Amino acid sequence: MLLPFAQARALVERCYRVALSEPTVRRRTYAAGEAATATEAAFVQKLETSLERSRETGPPRQQVSADGAMVRMKGGDWREVRSLVIGTVVAGKAGPEVTAQSYFSRLCDHDTFIRSCRGEFFRRGTENVPDLEAVMDAADWLSQLIEEHCPAALRILDFTHAADALIAAAHAAFGQGTAACAEWIGRQLHELRHGDPKNVLTAMLALTGDVLPPEAIAIILARQSYLARREDQIQYAAFARAGYCIGSGMVESANKHVVQARLKGAGMQWAPASVNALLALRCADRSGRWAITWAALTPRLHRQRRYSRRAVAPSPQPSTLPATTTPRLPSPTPNPFFDEHGKPTNAHPYKRYPACRAKR
Repeated sequence: MLLPFAQARALVERCYRVALSEPTVRRRTYAAGEAATATEAAFVQKLETSLERSRETGPPRQQVSADGAMVRMKGGDWREVRSLVIGTVVAGKAGPEVTAQSYFSRLCDHDTFIRSCRGEFFRRGTENVPDLEAVMDAADWLSQLIEEHCPAALRILDFTHAADALIAAAHAAFGQGTAACAEWIGRQLHELRHGDPKNVLTAMLALTGDVLPPEAIAIILARQSYLARREDQIQYAAFARAGYCIGSGMVESANKHVVQARLKGAGMQWAPASVNALLALRCADRSGRWAITWAALTPRLHRQRRYSRRAVAPSPQPSTLPATTTPRLPSPTPNPFFDEHGKPTNAHPYKRYPACRAKR
């Protein structure tokens, strides 16, 4: 879970003096992860069936963020692991800080992920939080996630993604690496962060007035439209004055420490079922719920092990060997000196010859 299987085997043997093979460590880890995944799916199904609302009061302010990271599968193709992070926002010395993060990561399509993460929102009591902010990029599946689970959240476009759109437009207009490009980017980034975003949108439209190739104009218009459709999500000066976070650093950290630190090692390739099994255990550990999760998994693992032993035990089969019979011993040759009762017969020397000679 936390270490590659070979390192985990060596660590267990060194610390506990228990000899295990690497396949045993791998098999036990996958079994625990699959049990955790099944338990979470059953919990989500129960919530959907009962329509139960969370009784957790939740903190005064929470931040929700989600994103994806690519992982290499067996066969060489890459697939996206989606991650959700929910944290508590508190006031820090340098501004708002996010603490008490909890994580939910799965390798699946976006519809399945949106449905599967219901349990995490329920446990954190997000629906009862009075001040909720959702800081992430503007992907369509992320918008669906917020509309499904926390439609009242304040949507904030991650500042880095807004800056990337601005920089792409500048590269198309001035050329990458030029002095005019660097000067324009610096001025507009400062205005986007501390001023009015309408001025930035106007400056981006002004770039199309110059003599530019059609491809460059198309890039500028696409990036300007991307920001204009989300003008209410890029009011960074107002967000900062209200004490909101404007960056999705906690989900970027989750992609690095929860997903990539274990699944993107040198030469690693994974099966989809193995990925979700490891992610379920890693999320429980990183979220600070390992003891609770393991206590819930232990009865399930014991039942699975008991049933597997019954399935593997061979059933009694009729013997194909020929039936063996006890050999009959040959009847003993009768002794002429003793009868059947063990008494001496007349042929016994005791009766034929005297025991001693008579005295002269």
